[in-house]
Amino acid sequence: MEFLQITLTGWVALSIALSMAFLAGLMFILGNERSHYVWGVFCVAVTIWAGGFYMVSLAHNPQTAVFWWRISFIGIILNPFLYFQFALEFVGNKLLATHRMLVSGGLYLAAAVFLFLDIATNLIVNKVTFLFGDIYFDTPPGPLYLYFMTLFLLLVCWALFIIFNEYRKRKSDFLFRQRSIYLFIASAIAYVGGSMNFLPVYGIEVPPTTAFAVAFGAIVIAYAILRHGLFEVRVVTAQSLALILVIFTLVRLFMSGSIQETIFNLLMLAATLAVGIYLILNVRKEIEQRERSDNLAKEVEDKNGKLNEKTLELNKQLAEIEKMNKYMVDRELKMVELKKEKDHLSDEVAELRKRIG
Repeated sequence: MEFLQITLTGWVALSIALSMAFLAGLMFILGNERSHYVWGVFCVAVTIWAGGFYMVSLAHNPQTAVFWWRISFIGIILNPFLYFQFALEFVGNKLLATHRMLVSGGLYLAAAVFLFLDIATNLIVNKVTFLFGDIYFDTPPGPLYLYFMTLFLLLVCWALFIIFNEYRKRKSDFLFRQRSIYLFIASAIAYVGGSMNFLPVYGIEVPPTTAFAVAFGAIVIAYAILRHGLFEVRVVTAQSLALILVIFTLVRLFMSGSIQETIFNLLMLAATLAVGIYLILNVRKEIEQRERSDNLAKEVEDKNGKLNEKTLELNKQLAEIEKMNKYMVDRELKMVELKKEKDHLSDEVAELRKRIG
């Protein structure tokens, strides 16, 4: 069960933490909507949970495990509140937007209370028990643990209901409906898989390896909300390259063996960040300019098409008017001829009457 002094549970947690940290970076760099950035913060919360869980797997005594469980629970507590905030941003409903600040403020106030209780008291994380031969699990739980998990479930269900309700209304919005389907499926996978980690708290000893589902679901949702118009090859290449370089320099920084090496690696990190940001901004600017040009060309083409349609309609109306004018002129000419013929006949009748008389 162990490889390089890290347990299987530790490898699972570490893999999730690293993948979610990378995904958070992608969301912050690739994103251009509020929902993208909120999902990036959500990924940071999952990173905190997985990172704390990884440190729990390395703990050699209950006291250390309790400390890291409380750090891990920071991410768990933020999870449902951020997911609910994401749902509000994702649907973009104007009616919901008017109450967003009030609702979000109240919910985040509740989150702050739970965070304080998590860090400063034993009401959520109380004691730990060594399970599966490799990890201290947070059982038995504190007296507020069940209440928080109930709130967790209610917030996630409420968020999904908001999205589902909007899904039913927007029958003609294919893009929103397609994204919503991705979100429903991914959320089900993530939360069902993640919920398995809480079963040992209540004596149901299921190994926490299903936590991989959390990372999988988060990645699918990120793909769903970013896939349309953002994953241009050059943009992703530039941003991925920048992130890889930053991660590499961070690893070098943490592995520094002296003050001189630390200073050098800090300078390298600063230079990498500067070059990476410059590269990303330039590529994105080029892509945005091209998209604006394409949109402008499409708009001109659409207007030309409408102009041609109007021209054809106008020509058709002019033809009808010319036809009507010709008919009216012919009618007038016919009337003139009939009048002349009438006058001529009247003269002949008058002449005949004179002869008879």
